[in-house]
Amino acid sequence: MLRHTFASNFLMDRVGNLNDLMNYLSHADTETTKIYAHLSSEYQADIVKRLEKSQQSIN
Repeated sequence: MLRHTFASNFLMDRVGNLNDLMNYLSHADTETTKIYAHLSSEYQADIVKRLEKSQQSIN
């Protein structure tokens, strides 16, 4: 459980990206790392909002 919490917070707090986390956890590939990273629905909604805002500034 601690490993899952660490991985999720590592990404949601923007400490690093998935490749950084993969290396930190000593995984051979990102598919293994994805098992440990669970992004909250609030975090995912924030990403969507930022992408929408970015898209609006392009148009």
